[in-house]
Amino acid sequence: MRFCLLHHTGWSDQGDHYDVLLQNAVGSDDNDRVLKTYSTLQDRFPDGLNEGSPVLFCENHRRLYLTYQGEVPGNRGRVRCADSGEMEWLPQSKKYQPELHFLLFGKLLNGHYVIRNFANAEQCVFLKCAQFKN
Repeated sequence: MRFCLLHHTGWSDQGDHYDVLLQNAVGSDDNDRVLKTYSTLQDRFPDGLNEGSPVLFCENHRRLYLTYQGEVPGNRGRVRCADSGEMEWLPQSKKYQPELHFLLFGKLLNGHYVIRNFANAEQCVFLKCAQFKN
């Protein structure tokens, strides 16, 4: 699986922000909506450190956004890749629900991360974990 962090600018409906795209299935082509997508609330790089970065769950995005950079159709600004790489989903533990745990292997985002409160789309947090024990 792969991930991509896109910097999304110039869209009047939402201020500049970052989109964290996490591939949750292979898909059969680039139009398959296999990317779980979380948008930051501010135009700040979501390193996940300290208290983490507040994010909102968005609709799943098409696989093509793993490699796409440029104008977004429908006059929705433009995107550029801030980081990308391989990723691995970690098994979900009942002890840590509702959380999604995964490993990112990018140049900037590298390590164990979690999306906390993923069941509540409006109160999610993207956080880097120092250590995780099942």
